[in-house]
Amino acid sequence: MKMKKTIKIATTIIMLSGIMLFQSCSKDGAQGPKGDTGAAGTNGANGATGATGPQGPAGPAGSNGAQGPVGATGATGNANVHSRTFTVTQSNWNWLGAPNYYNYALLTVPEITASVADSGCVVAYLSFAQNPYTWIAMPYIYYPTTTQGHFISLGSYYVGGVRIRDYWTDGINSVQTQCYVKIVTISGTGKMLYPNTNWNNYEEVEAIINN
Repeated sequence: MKMKKTIKIATTIIMLSGIMLFQSCSKDGAQGPKGDTGAAGTNGANGATGATGPQGPAGPAGSNGAQGPVGATGATGNANVHSRTFTVTQSNWNWLGAPNYYNYALLTVPEITASVADSGCVVAYLSFAQNPYTWIAMPYIYYPTTTQGHFISLGSYYVGGVRIRDYWTDGINSVQTQCYVKIVTISGTGKMLYPNTNWNNYEEVEAIINN
């Protein structure tokens, strides 16, 4: 009787152990630790550059600027005396009405420096024939009639240029269609080097320029 009871207890223990083992095997295991982040992937290669587009249309043409002073041939001369020759056409003259009644033309003369303007000398000559030139010292005075006078003169000079004036005593707006003007600049040193020169005589001046 005692033996049967012992066997029964042993059998119960074995059955309980089997059930517990079965339940333990059927459960999921605990979650493992989080793995390391994988390496970043590389960027893909850039695509090829597209083809250049067609050239755009040309922009509008710029407007012409205002007419500048009359141009001249290159300067000639020695270190103290220089000259420039200008061709002055009718389009180069600018008319001033009342109360002035004269035409003027602006000529660019870079040889007129501040030193020349202060202590030197500027002389102007006029010619109506180019070949050969016949140079007349300004002012040029002409009386077509007893009541009408025509004057072409060096109105003024300043650093970098001169102002030529064409004046009729009766106030007529009429100028020569074309004339030639020669501007001679003499430095203060040049005036001292050639004290006996008649600057209104172009032959004497030319001899100094070509010296």
